[in-house]
Amino acid sequence: MPPASRNPGRGTGTASAPADCGWGASAAAGPASYTVAATNSIGAGTPSQPVSVTWTTPPPGGADYCGAYNDVVEVALPWGGTIDTRAIGGMRPGTIIVGRLTVPVGASLTLPGQIRFVEYVDLQAQRQATLSTSKCDFRGSESVGLRCQSGGPGLPMACSGDINPHIVFGPSTPAVVVPGQTYYYNLRNRDWYSGQNQCGATCNGRIEVAAP
Repeated sequence: MPPASRNPGRGTGTASAPADCGWGASAAAGPASYTVAATNSIGAGTPSQPVSVTWTTPPPGGADYCGAYNDVVEVALPWGGTIDTRAIGGMRPGTIIVGRLTVPVGASLTLPGQIRFVEYVDLQAQRQATLSTSKCDFRGSESVGLRCQSGGPGLPMACSGDINPHIVFGPSTPAVVVPGQTYYYNLRNRDWYSGQNQCGATCNGRIEVAAP
């Protein structure tokens, strides 16, 4: 269907029809160009400069990318609790940890929450973490030197890269979660800048879910 017209930001003393304004969907994938023009009782204003938009078709929620990896460990993350990677088989250099996070139906989401990986026992190593509706979803992080891409079409909801990566979710963040829905915290050993794996024999730690 053609792009829907919505406008979330109207000026003082102005109105728009319809009341909201923004781009909704396109009938076909690919590049498109759009302009905006204001009209009132006096007449029409000058159209804005064209803005180029590339429409893409994201994979359906729940797509599984784990087939690309040989060492995947999936675990349910407790809402407001912790998981030690040593207790689920350990985190080796090539291990992908998939933390399945189901938001409780009655969860209060008026404040943001956080998912953290805290390294301990083993030597330091850089890691990548994403929050997504898909397992093993590291899209946007394959290019060496690319820090972190998320929140856009074809990308995870949120991402983080550090020795102790953490992701904030909830209101006023790109990672808005919904009660009753399941999301995936994907974690792997990889430095975003160099593309290198710095993990030794094991790189264990603790995954913490700080509920709002």
